[in-house]
Amino acid sequence: MKWELVFSILVLSMLSLPVGCGRPSESELGDGMIPPTPNGSEPGSTAALSGNRQANPADKKVSLPENFPLDVPIPPGAEPTANHKTDKLTTVTLETTDSLVEVIAYYQSALKASGWTIEASTATESGSVLGAVKQKRTLTIMAHRGEGNTVVKIDVGK
Repeated sequence: MKWELVFSILVLSMLSLPVGCGRPSESELGDGMIPPTPNGSEPGSTAALSGNRQANPADKKVSLPENFPLDVPIPPGAEPTANHKTDKLTTVTLETTDSLVEVIAYYQSALKASGWTIEASTATESGSVLGAVKQKRTLTIMAHRGEGNTVVKIDVGK
């Protein structure tokens, strides 16, 4: 039963990988978006969002959420581009110049070294998903090829 649930989540996650791969549009950023200033800045270059969610597609100066779990590895050189935190789920999106194969190999090694148990993984030519557990927490790593980079989405559940 547990395996079937994890597999179903991974399949659904994999199907959603291509969604939101590019720069966020106004509707994707949500109602808290501040419109661009009239000084001629590029539309969407600055976004202030309500809650703990942050996104700034132009300069990508987004940090990890406060109290992000230290046992969730982040590939060296990867930069956060968005994050969202609720009571039960923390989501972080990263971009890295590492290849998809390098990112997945990193996570397979680093998760085990951090005490996570990888329970499921799936891969296609354009993306991969890893599902892991540690104590009562869940972790999903979704990675796919971007435009000249690899985009990684991390979901940490409590």
